Amino acid sequence: MCALVFVSDFEYRQRDVNAALEGSIDFAIVFELLVYFGVAAIFFLGAAAPKARRLPPPLLIMWVFTVVLVISALWAPSMVFSAVRGSQHLILAVMATVFGRQADEHDFANIAGAYVGLMTGFIGLGLVWRIAPSNNVADRFNWGATHPVVAAALLVTSVLILMSWTRADTGYRPFRTSAVYLLLFVHVAALAATQTRGAIFAAIVGAIVWLALAVKRRQDLLIMAAFLAPVLGFLSRDVVLGLIVRGESIEQLQTLNSRTTLWAEAISAVGSNPILGRGYFSAREIFLESIGLGGAHNAYIEVLVSTGLVGVALLAALLVRMIRVLSAIRRTPQGPLIAAIFASLLANGLTAQYWAQGGTGSSVWFYVCIAWASAVWTQEMRREAETRRRAAATEGGIDLGSPQIQQPVSEPG
Repeated sequence: MCALVFVSDFEYRQRDVNAALEGSIDFAIVFELLVYFGVAAIFFLGAAAPKARRLPPPLLIMWVFTVVLVISALWAPSMVFSAVRGSQHLILAVMATVFGRQADEHDFANIAGAYVGLMTGFIGLGLVWRIAPSNNVADRFNWGATHPVVAAALLVTSVLILMSWTRADTGYRPFRTSAVYLLLFVHVAALAATQTRGAIFAAIVGAIVWLALAVKRRQDLLIMAAFLAPVLGFLSRDVVLGLIVRGESIEQLQTLNSRTTLWAEAISAVGSNPILGRGYFSAREIFLESIGLGGAHNAYIEVLVSTGLVGVALLAALLVRMIRVLSAIRRTPQGPLIAAIFASLLANGLTAQYWAQGGTGSSVWFYVCIAWASAVWTQEMRREAETRRRAAATEGGIDLGSPQIQQPVSEPG
């Protein structure tokens, strides 16, 4: 999973947009695709044969949604480019299915630990090697040539994982408490340094969800507040205002840095085919031609443009089912973290389209959250079924914990 995040969102060079849309390839693209298909091969060859039971509802809806996305590449403006990205979506769906069926809580905890290690390495890299993707983001934190908005989207998840590790009873954690707090401070500071407002808002949403579900004692809140005090102190009034305004005009702020203009353009673009949309990944090419911005800068608008009302309806069904599943597992050790990460993805989707596109770290986490929630939900359903079975057996006078003693049957008369 971390390998997919790495090849998806680590950039060492800036690629010409027209070259990408025309389907031209270079070493980085070949390497990314090889890693994706290599991971798919590992899952196909190494995964155990699935049992006959049905897929959990989130995984089932996920597959329908993914297939619709991939099929829509057939009528996209750049069919080759869209088909390649669509294949990455299919690989993520395979990964999520295997995880959702066969992984347990320790597997997902190991994934979280590896991801924090990866992001810590990225932060360290950003301290020594940065290439500004453009002049208007030169003062914002990133690593290599990765865009600050992409870096911020990845950091949101690591911040929430580290926040969950501040409580010893929320599952496995690989570090001591002092190291967890130190890493949390570093990751929060790196997120703030990206100056990405949408991602910071998403982190706040995720943190609120986690606090509401996981923190049950007042002293835990006091500890968290004491830790965050230096960060809040750093983000003083002037810093906060500077982050919000970020040198932009009143008109830019009112349009969310041209996003509302872009969204209006998206609604207009999909009007020619509202049922099926303009094809997968079509937003990038459509908006580059019309207003010079690539992508819808909104995951929900991205789905609408790509797959029309059919895709939006499937996405809505998936989100509703995920909310129901997350509500059912909210009291499990990992439930609050899964809910927090998923909520942050949905919040970040308001200003960034990444989880609705293949080949991004956010899309990897979108599918991992579906698999993680499905696995925990399935385990909880089995535990509840076993509890009910034992309760029913106990009421019937059967002791399931010890072998039954066969009583002699007396003959009548």
